[in-house]
Amino acid sequence: MSDFLSWDHDIDLDILLGEYTEYDTDNSNSDVSGDDTCTKPKKPKTSSGPGDQTYYTCPECKKQLKTIAGFRGHVKNQHNIDAKASENKTLTSVPKSEKKHFHFSGNDFDTIFPAAFSSTLSNIENDSFLLNDDISVICKFASSSETIRSILGNRFKTIFVTSSTNLTTTSDREQLFRHLHSLRSDHTLQEEITGLCPTFTPTVVNLFIQLFIEDIIGELFVQQIKVVKHASDTQQSNLSTNDQSILYYIAGFIIKALKKRYSCVSTNKSSIVSKLLNSTNNTTFVNTYGKWFTKQDRGGLQKPCDTFFFLVMRT
Repeated sequence: MSDFLSWDHDIDLDILLGEYTEYDTDNSNSDVSGDDTCTKPKKPKTSSGPGDQTYYTCPECKKQLKTIAGFRGHVKNQHNIDAKASENKTLTSVPKSEKKHFHFSGNDFDTIFPAAFSSTLSNIENDSFLLNDDISVICKFASSSETIRSILGNRFKTIFVTSSTNLTTTSDREQLFRHLHSLRSDHTLQEEITGLCPTFTPTVVNLFIQLFIEDIIGELFVQQIKVVKHASDTQQSNLSTNDQSILYYIAGFIIKALKKRYSCVSTNKSSIVSKLLNSTNNTTFVNTYGKWFTKQDRGGLQKPCDTFFFLVMRT
């Protein structure tokens, strides 16, 4: 006989922990021996996905509770009934929040590709490590050729603008560079560019294509970042009415804090702070943002003047 305690046979943690167990234990039959209770098989746990939430629904009022202890307390105190949490357990799928991914839309690509195209040709032409004069000449020719820009733009648009590509997952990035590798070895593209540049050898055209593909990727991302940043700055600059109402309240709080700080220190500064208050009853369009301010005012809020409010809003 072992001198150590066996947690599997000597003690039933479900009975020991009571209401903190996953499943209820039916102890209504007092004639059941301790050994029979201990050897009672456990109910298998229901597997749930990562987006599932476990609830315990009250059989009387259908209220959903998140914990077994809360469920037992509710049914006992509110309805005075004995209900098992395991029999009223439900799984509810929690919808995943949608995330905005960095991707190229068709309109964005049409906007940024001409700038990226010109920057790429300029980078290749001004590369100090490039000793081939023919590449510089073909770059100048391509910069003035709408046909070459259209051909290359359509090829890259089919790669970057797809419905499933968001460029934030590993699989999409691998797929992107796989398409770029296929474009590097595409003989039809070389034949089209060579047909438009008959004075250049296929070797020079192929070298130009390889250099262009290598540099255009970074330029596309640079131009896309500029577009996203500009859209973000524009969106942030357009404050809603609620935002401006809050700023109106904050401007008054700043005045009150300044008055409290300089009232006993400097009379000159205190008089300057007093000029920031709205001392007139004239109605201006700024009063539109003071509705929430007026509703919250109990006599102690400071009403800022229009110029100080504009200063706070622009800051």
